[in-house]
Amino acid sequence: MKAAVIGTGSMGRNHARLYADIEGVELVAVADVSQDAKGVADKYGCRFYTGHKEMIETEKPDIVSVCVPTSLHYEVSKFVIEKGVNLLIEKPIASRVEEAEELVELAKKAKVKLAVGHIERFNPAVQRLKKLIDEGKLGNVTSILARRVGLYPPRIRDANVIIDIAVHDIDVFNYLLGKEPSKVFSCAGKALINDREDYADIFLK
Repeated sequence: MKAAVIGTGSMGRNHARLYADIEGVELVAVADVSQDAKGVADKYGCRFYTGHKEMIETEKPDIVSVCVPTSLHYEVSKFVIEKGVNLLIEKPIASRVEEAEELVELAKKAKVKLAVGHIERFNPAVQRLKKLIDEGKLGNVTSILARRVGLYPPRIRDANVIIDIAVHDIDVFNYLLGKEPSKVFSCAGKALINDREDYADIFLK
């Protein structure tokens, strides 16, 4: 299987590293607008492109990881789907619900596999907890609490704390309980960042 990575920031570098290590997978290329990313290509012995469109047209990969900033997820992912390439999008899938829904529908029509990188769902501890809940060994689960306290990641410049961080916890809750919220109550605000929310309290029923 030929794999490629679009965007070689903090997460994209991890995708490149893992593709290079997986048996049966060949990391053929990485793409990033920054020339600094050429170092990633050199490290893993693959080709480097400054444009993702040229990379896909030339390399014709079987799967692509989309690891660009959240605001670009929709545009880049749509192009990948239209080219008939399977894709893994770093969470969140898109900036807006409408964009996310459209990407899912486009992938279905194009018959390509689309996955979102909710990494915590594959955490062995979370999977073990899921098994214990499903087996009834924890009794009737009446509430789950997640709390994250710390400075907002400085590398995130185009998403708020809910879209970038809380999606992990919400996805884990959905996975553990095997259902989605019927009601959502929340409030959010800006403590340290002026242009987007950096704290939130969310209650899910």
